Amino acid sequence: MIPSMLASVLLRVVLLLLLLPVAPARSGPGVRVTPSQGSPETWCGTREPRPGPLAAVRREAAAPPSCFACGAPASYRAFDGTTHALTRYTGRFVDLLLPATWIDGDGLDDAARRLLLDRADFVYQHATELMTGEPAGAGRLEIAVVPSTCGYGCGNIAMKGIEVVSSDAAKTELRSDLAAGVLPRILVHEMSHNFDLLGRDLWEGAPSTFDSHAWTTFFEKYLQTYTRMGSTTSSPDDVQKSATDSTWGAYVRDTAASWKRCIAEEACDAEGVSANTTWGGATHRFVQLHGPHAARRFLAALTSLRAAHGPSQSLQDRADLHFEAMAQGASADLGCYADAWRWSISAGLRARLASLPAEPRCSDADGDGVSPLLGDCDDADAGTAPGRTEIANGRDDDCNGLADDLLIVEPPGGSFSGAPLSLPGRAQGTLATGDSDDFWLDVPVEQDVAFEVCSRGFVGFFFVYDGIRWLGYQYTAQGECSRKSHRLGKGRWRVGFEAPNVSKTGAYTLAVGPGTHWPPTAEPVEEPQADACRLILDADSAPSGTIAAPDRTRFWVTGVGFVAEATHPGPGRAAYYPNAGVPGVLALREQPFEAEVPVGDWSGARSVSYAPAVGSACGADPDADGFVNGLDVCPGAPDPAQADADLDGTGDACDNCTVDPNGPLAPDAGGAWHRDTDGDGYGNVCDADLDGDRIVNFRDLARMKSVFFRSDANADLDGDGVVNFRDLARMKTRFFRAPGPSALAP
Repeated sequence: MIPSMLASVLLRVVLLLLLLPVAPARSGPGVRVTPSQGSPETWCGTREPRPGPLAAVRREAAAPPSCFACGAPASYRAFDGTTHALTRYTGRFVDLLLPATWIDGDGLDDAARRLLLDRADFVYQHATELMTGEPAGAGRLEIAVVPSTCGYGCGNIAMKGIEVVSSDAAKTELRSDLAAGVLPRILVHEMSHNFDLLGRDLWEGAPSTFDSHAWTTFFEKYLQTYTRMGSTTSSPDDVQKSATDSTWGAYVRDTAASWKRCIAEEACDAEGVSANTTWGGATHRFVQLHGPHAARRFLAALTSLRAAHGPSQSLQDRADLHFEAMAQGASADLGCYADAWRWSISAGLRARLASLPAEPRCSDADGDGVSPLLGDCDDADAGTAPGRTEIANGRDDDCNGLADDLLIVEPPGGSFSGAPLSLPGRAQGTLATGDSDDFWLDVPVEQDVAFEVCSRGFVGFFFVYDGIRWLGYQYTAQGECSRKSHRLGKGRWRVGFEAPNVSKTGAYTLAVGPGTHWPPTAEPVEEPQADACRLILDADSAPSGTIAAPDRTRFWVTGVGFVAEATHPGPGRAAYYPNAGVPGVLALREQPFEAEVPVGDWSGARSVSYAPAVGSACGADPDADGFVNGLDVCPGAPDPAQADADLDGTGDACDNCTVDPNGPLAPDAGGAWHRDTDGDGYGNVCDADLDGDRIVNFRDLARMKSVFFRSDANADLDGDGVVNFRDLARMKTRFFRAPGPSALAP
């Protein structure tokens, strides 16, 4: 508890901030964003004028399509203003628009189109949950294939809309990724632009070279990790490790690198440390250390802090917002992270962080000079730490995740030619002009073997082959790491580097160790039981490939989205009531979750033919709006449009706070619900009217001041158990306004 005098001073300062106007959303001509660099593809984003504050944008209620993925002629107006005759295929959140050359033949056949729509819907839903909001714009997100756009692919920033150029190369890549069962990377990247709901006010525009890729550097790879989808060749964990090594490794290895030098002054590009990449790298390192639950809290805090503070005016303000959100995500004082990372945070933020619990990863229990934050994998043993020499002792001496991976180093001016490489093992070398380095790897039994290649200047290709055929390859970009697993049979395998004309000579490191079989075999959902009105769905208690024991399984229906969930432990069963408009053949999938976070990828699809009874035959639609209980967003109040403006799962017709998401009508498993502690019909999240006079004013502010930093049910607007600055920020947005709006009160 802080002294009352200090609290009074703080509230006076906050009061001044409270009365400042909130900056309106910016608008103006569409702006093209500089294409990304350092990649064989050119993908970029485009910004169109915002229609208004994102919170005020209503997504049209999208009823399930009567024929999922069926094509219909459509006229599409492209980003550049040209109009194209395309065929529209409809999903739940996403529409796919294809030219005739991309349909059947050597294009995307029916199965590929359905998988693309399903995966795009799936990733869109998870991105919406991560960001607690959607891109601006009505209707579904359109993914259009057009003759030209702002690069190989292009996405609107913070708004719906993706374009892919209709080249043979793009078509081949999409087919290849879909064959592996994943959403093509180009679409993950462009959808990340669509969900860039924060970057405009946090990173873009300062320093001068910042662009939207400060955001996608993080969010693109994290979508592949968080959803547990992975990439074409890499498991989710390999995606995260490679992304962290690529975006953060060069920064932490360079002892001269700092936030001031590399971000504020943009003076580290020559060392391969860009301002864009380093922002994303810090976030990758944070979520790698703290996990997906902290990542969700971080993104929610970032959204809340941005709303409370308004658009940031200085780079230091932006750094503080980013770091404070990470601290809230970790629920810990991360001031020691700022010190270890040579990151700049203000004295004011450091003081605020000091009220949080200490972060144990910053301690150095064994006194070896390296904390767990800096990579010490055994803080009880001073003999293990990054930089130590690996010896054959059964331990991971250098904390790189491999034990006894002995290093071989290419001599100056020499070349690796048939050098023996142990499993596990490492190599460090340099590829000169016209050079190629190769190794012999003995594999004792058939197994998955992971190869991690990191650029220390080298740009090019690493190959795996058995002397007769190439088994596969991986490309490594400037300063990045690539990690890929191959299934290798017992015997001797040849692996090596080559640098063709499109590459760049230079140094590299190679690590070889146990791999992950990817993608895993996806078993379909069990055959459901059916009656006249519903499907009874059985869940796997622990599907293969999960990273934690699930406490629930969510069931997914193609073209509809998540429809039901079963809890674990328990019966592991759920009921789904299809509406009459749902197609007669349903494709069912399931995904395991633990405390709202996915812990495995979705299952294989199970096709089910089903024609539900409708109306009173089921006895499950008491409000007669065509949506049965269990699927109706507002049971008891007829609402054929199923409108849910704030996307919290409770329809507008029975929502006590229609513009702010505040959960279901009854508490869910996480304890979130429509809290209305004073019983006036207005949910707490939009009810800062603490004295009940139907206007938020200075009397309500005085009441909040009297319980600041204490527990008070009515003044605790966000339900976190304490009245604090987050609640004050909510009050600020309501000042001199009535509470609500609410469907349950006047």
